[in-house]
Amino acid sequence: DTPGMQNDMGATHVDLKMGDSDVLAGMPITFNISARTVNEGNTVDLLVTEDPGLPIGMTFSEQFACGPQQVCRTISWTPGPNQVGTHMAYFVARSFGPGDPAQAACGEVYSAPLVVRATVRAPQAMWVMPAEHVEEEIVVGTTYS
Repeated sequence: DTPGMQNDMGATHVDLKMGDSDVLAGMPITFNISARTVNEGNTVDLLVTEDPGLPIGMTFSEQFACGPQQVCRTISWTPGPNQVGTHMAYFVARSFGPGDPAQAACGEVYSAPLVVRATVRAPQAMWVMPAEHVEEEIVVGTTYS
Protein backbone atom coordinates (compact mmCIF):
# COMPACT_ATOMS: atom_id res chain seq x y z
CA ASP A 1 0.00 0.00 0.00
CA THR A 2 1.05 3.59 -0.64
CA PRO A 3 2.19 5.40 2.49
CA GLY A 4 -0.09 8.18 3.70
CA MET A 5 1.18 11.68 4.12
CA GLN A 6 -0.24 14.47 6.28
CA ASN A 7 0.62 17.82 7.79
CA ASP A 8 -0.83 19.99 10.53
CA MET A 9 -3.77 20.85 8.27
CA GLY A 10 -4.45 17.30 6.98
CA ALA A 11 -4.21 18.20 3.25
CA THR A 12 -1.99 17.24 0.31
CA HIS A 13 -1.65 20.85 -0.93
CA VAL A 14 -0.93 23.51 1.67
CA ASP A 15 -0.80 27.30 1.31
CA LEU A 16 1.19 28.62 4.26
CA LYS A 17 -0.55 31.57 5.90
CA MET A 18 -0.12 33.65 9.02
CA GLY A 19 -3.72 33.99 10.07
CA ASP A 20 -5.53 35.29 6.97
CA SER A 21 -2.39 36.84 5.51
CA ASP A 22 0.53 35.72 3.40
CA VAL A 23 3.83 34.87 5.07
CA LEU A 24 5.77 38.01 6.01
CA ALA A 25 9.47 38.33 5.26
CA GLY A 26 11.40 38.21 8.52
CA MET A 27 8.67 36.35 10.45
CA PRO A 28 9.43 32.74 11.45
CA ILE A 29 7.01 29.94 10.54
CA THR A 30 7.02 26.35 11.79
CA PHE A 31 4.81 23.41 10.88
CA ASN A 32 4.85 19.61 11.08
CA ILE A 33 4.42 16.95 8.45
CA SER A 34 3.94 13.25 9.10
CA ALA A 35 3.76 9.98 7.21
CA ARG A 36 2.69 6.51 8.17
CA THR A 37 2.62 3.09 6.61
CA VAL A 38 -0.26 0.69 7.00
CA ASN A 39 1.94 -2.36 6.43
CA GLU A 40 3.11 -3.71 9.75
CA GLY A 41 6.87 -4.21 9.79
CA ASN A 42 7.50 -1.70 7.02
CA THR A 43 9.52 1.44 7.56
CA VAL A 44 8.49 4.90 6.38
CA ASP A 45 10.68 7.93 5.65
CA LEU A 46 9.80 11.57 4.95
CA LEU A 47 11.85 13.07 2.14
CA VAL A 48 12.08 16.39 0.35
CA THR A 49 12.19 16.21 -3.44
CA GLU A 50 15.27 17.56 -5.21
CA ASP A 51 13.16 19.55 -7.63
CA PRO A 52 12.33 22.21 -6.53
CA GLY A 53 14.07 21.46 -3.23
CA LEU A 54 13.56 23.73 -0.24
CA PRO A 55 13.48 27.53 -0.37
CA ILE A 56 16.73 29.09 0.86
CA GLY A 57 16.79 29.00 4.65
CA MET A 58 13.98 26.44 5.08
CA THR A 59 15.04 23.53 7.28
CA PHE A 60 13.48 20.30 8.40
CA SER A 61 14.25 18.40 11.57
CA GLU A 62 15.56 14.89 11.87
CA GLN A 63 12.77 12.40 11.45
CA PHE A 64 11.15 11.28 14.72
CA ALA A 65 8.51 8.70 15.65
CA CYS A 66 5.15 10.30 16.34
CA GLY A 67 2.81 7.31 16.42
CA PRO A 68 2.58 3.63 15.50
CA GLN A 69 4.33 3.15 12.15
CA GLN A 70 4.35 6.96 11.80
CA VAL A 71 7.17 9.50 11.50
CA CYS A 72 7.19 13.30 11.65
CA ARG A 73 9.46 16.20 10.74
CA THR A 74 9.27 19.81 11.86
CA ILE A 75 9.72 22.36 9.07
CA SER A 76 11.03 25.83 9.99
CA TRP A 77 11.64 28.91 7.87
CA THR A 78 12.20 32.61 8.29
CA PRO A 79 12.03 34.06 4.78
CA GLY A 80 14.43 36.93 4.20
CA PRO A 81 13.58 40.33 2.73
CA ASN A 82 14.95 39.23 -0.66
CA GLN A 83 12.54 36.25 -0.76
CA VAL A 84 9.34 38.17 -1.54
CA GLY A 85 7.30 36.08 -4.00
CA THR A 86 5.92 32.53 -4.19
CA HIS A 87 8.00 29.56 -3.05
CA MET A 88 7.27 25.83 -3.32
CA ALA A 89 8.51 22.75 -1.48
CA TYR A 90 7.52 19.16 -2.21
CA PHE A 91 7.69 16.35 0.34
CA VAL A 92 7.12 12.63 -0.22
CA ALA A 93 6.79 9.60 2.01
CA ARG A 94 8.71 6.43 1.16
CA SER A 95 7.69 3.04 2.55
CA PHE A 96 9.80 -0.10 2.29
CA GLY A 97 9.93 -3.56 3.81
CA PRO A 98 12.00 -4.58 6.82
CA GLY A 99 15.73 -4.07 6.56
CA ASP A 100 18.09 -1.60 4.97
CA PRO A 101 16.37 0.82 2.53
CA ALA A 102 19.37 0.53 0.18
CA GLN A 103 18.72 -3.20 -0.10
CA ALA A 104 14.95 -2.76 -0.42
CA ALA A 105 15.03 -0.40 -3.45
CA CYS A 106 12.83 -2.73 -5.51
CA GLY A 107 10.20 -2.77 -2.78
CA GLU A 108 10.00 0.98 -2.22
CA VAL A 109 6.64 2.71 -2.54
CA TYR A 110 6.33 6.50 -2.72
CA SER A 111 3.36 8.69 -1.81
CA ALA A 112 1.95 11.47 -3.92
CA PRO A 113 3.83 14.66 -3.03
CA LEU A 114 2.73 17.03 -0.32
CA VAL A 115 2.98 20.43 -2.01
CA VAL A 116 3.68 23.38 0.28
CA ARG A 117 3.32 26.85 -1.24
CA ALA A 118 4.24 30.04 0.57
CA THR A 119 3.63 33.52 -0.81
CA VAL A 120 6.02 35.85 0.99
CA ARG A 121 5.40 39.56 1.08
CA ALA A 122 7.29 42.42 2.63
CA PRO A 123 5.91 43.71 5.93
CA GLN A 124 4.41 47.18 5.78
CA ALA A 125 4.95 49.60 8.64
CA MET A 126 2.26 52.04 9.68
CA TRP A 127 2.91 54.77 12.21
CA VAL A 128 0.11 55.74 14.59
CA MET A 129 -0.11 59.47 15.34
CA PRO A 130 -1.95 61.17 18.20
CA ALA A 131 -5.61 62.00 17.48
CA GLU A 132 -5.15 65.68 18.34
CA HIS A 133 -2.96 68.00 16.32
CA VAL A 134 0.32 68.50 18.10
CA GLU A 135 2.97 70.96 16.96
CA GLU A 136 5.59 68.27 17.30
CA GLU A 137 4.62 65.09 15.53
CA ILE A 138 5.30 62.21 17.87
CA VAL A 139 4.95 58.58 16.89
CA VAL A 140 2.88 56.84 19.56
CA GLY A 141 2.98 53.35 18.12
CA THR A 142 3.96 51.20 15.17
CA THR A 143 2.05 48.28 13.71
CA TYR A 144 3.16 45.77 11.11
CA SER A 145 0.94 43.93 8.67
